[in-house]
Amino acid sequence: MRSNTNEKILDRCPTFVTKDKVGGMFRMKMAPKRSIQVKGHQFVLTPVNLTVYCYQCRDAIWGVNAQAYFCQNCDVVVHKQCTTSLPDHCYPAIQKKTGANKTKRTGSGGKCETESFEGSSSLADQTHSTSIITDKELHRVDNIKSASSDSGIGTDMEKPVSRSQSMRSRADEMQDGRRGRSAFSWGGALAPPEEGEERPRRARSDMDSEDKASPVTLTRCPLDAVSLSGSSSVSHTSGGDEEVRRLLDKIEKSALFDGDSDLEIETEVPSLESFVGWEIVRRLKPKEKKRQEVINELFHTERTHVRNLKILYKVFYKPMVLQNIVPPEVIKLFFPNLEELLEVHGNMSRMMRNMVEEWKRESDLNGLLGDVGLLMEDLFDGENGLKLMEATATFCQHQQHALDILRQRCKKEKDDHLSRFLMEAECNPLCRKLQLKDMLPVEMQRLVKYPLLLETIAKYTQEPSEEQTKILNSVNSAKRILSAVNTAKRNAENFRRLEELQKRLVTTSYDRENFGNDFHSFNLTHYKLIHDGPLTWRCSRNKMIELHVVLLENVLILLTKTGDGSKLLLKIQEPSKDTRWSPILPLTTLIAKEKANDKRALFIVNTMERGAQIYELVTTTATERKTYFLLCSLFV
Repeated sequence: MRSNTNEKILDRCPTFVTKDKVGGMFRMKMAPKRSIQVKGHQFVLTPVNLTVYCYQCRDAIWGVNAQAYFCQNCDVVVHKQCTTSLPDHCYPAIQKKTGANKTKRTGSGGKCETESFEGSSSLADQTHSTSIITDKELHRVDNIKSASSDSGIGTDMEKPVSRSQSMRSRADEMQDGRRGRSAFSWGGALAPPEEGEERPRRARSDMDSEDKASPVTLTRCPLDAVSLSGSSSVSHTSGGDEEVRRLLDKIEKSALFDGDSDLEIETEVPSLESFVGWEIVRRLKPKEKKRQEVINELFHTERTHVRNLKILYKVFYKPMVLQNIVPPEVIKLFFPNLEELLEVHGNMSRMMRNMVEEWKRESDLNGLLGDVGLLMEDLFDGENGLKLMEATATFCQHQQHALDILRQRCKKEKDDHLSRFLMEAECNPLCRKLQLKDMLPVEMQRLVKYPLLLETIAKYTQEPSEEQTKILNSVNSAKRILSAVNTAKRNAENFRRLEELQKRLVTTSYDRENFGNDFHSFNLTHYKLIHDGPLTWRCSRNKMIELHVVLLENVLILLTKTGDGSKLLLKIQEPSKDTRWSPILPLTTLIAKEKANDKRALFIVNTMERGAQIYELVTTTATERKTYFLLCSLFV
């Protein structure tokens, strides 16, 4: 029997005893909609089980129970929170076959056709004069629009789509007699990957529609209703003309690269079966098959690297110079010797392709790849190796500083000339949605890849053999080149760090006392930086001085921080009334020792003729103390 007290408690908490409880008001507010429509996009909330990047913010979609909105008409994927800031309207990548291309024709009396597409809302009872474009040409323009934002580096350049003579005449009229090839020559080739599956099924219907459909007509005639497919539309009014003209400008700009075979190379490494018969590959031993695959990857990725450098040159570097986007010194910082680097890697790619052609002429190989040891020695050793090392060191040494400047400028000044140029250039299909800051490090990434690929080739090469010895020598040469480039980068970054410290340095007090003529008018940039960082000088139990210690190749500098830390003072230290210690300590007279009962402290002993001076320096972490101790012990 329940007491009255217990019954009152249960009455106060009805939620916990109710069986059939619906989600409630808060649950309804917090739960996202499963399907929404934004600017023509038919978004459906779908779980993410692969690496997918948001179309709007370009960040990866991840997290617990990761979900994103997938457009059913095009390949746009966005975060749930990014749907409100989506600027682009939907341009379907694939036009569904069912119900499409329904066209009603009139007789030869000259009446206009009524174009109707599935899934559109008709504009009834409207009569206006406009130009008529067939549904096939509209679909082609939509594909181009979608490709301009989703394709990029590694886009497969296939056969150009056929063009009607009337569309060519329309493009000529709108371009006012501009020269150059028609930009529609690559329209079909830049379609998204999903369209490749649709193309074989549409081949027959497309050929029939080309024979039967009327060409683009410039005759003005009244329309009763115009319906456009789903969310993708091209207006037949003057606004439509502006849209087509903008598309033509973008297409004409991209068409400049059609003649370069390096820009047409595929991103993915082709399989062995693509150039060797399956029967031959099937008979290969696993070790030999792996060697063939790695050599194929090395040769193919070299050509794709040349393509990336050409994109940097044609899409970014050349327009920057011609249009005077930024001062010459900034261009030199971003692309110090891009032309030389492109020539070096272009020569490497040609040597590899020439070797492949020689292997094809050898009947014993049956189309397989032969020995690469001699070729790798020619590429990474001797004169060619020296050219590669010098060119890459020049290009990469100031790259981190260039990337920092690029990020800061694009973050602070979003409306300046450079930001507007980058926004337009990065929309080029060849860039594959990559920004300039993502493409500049490609050279350093390529240098890291060389030793890894060569080591893998040596691993699957018969041992011991002369071929493996040559490949291992090439591995050492590639690592030596990488080490030299890293050293050049480190020296450049250290010099820039010394410049920053020199700007903050105040030597007035030290120069006034003229303590030691050897370091009068001290300049940090005349030395080589080894390490620097904040330390605390423990003069006594009650006296602590905050320092910024700079370890140079020959001296150790103890700089005193000001109140806000913006300035660094070079001044004589006075631990007591009777002692005056110099802030500049030559390494030849120093001894470094760790403090036994303190994991973060070490002693620096300055052995001078007039008496030893002991500095007790305290680091922020035990790891930092080990770093200072090892460096001081190494250079003392």
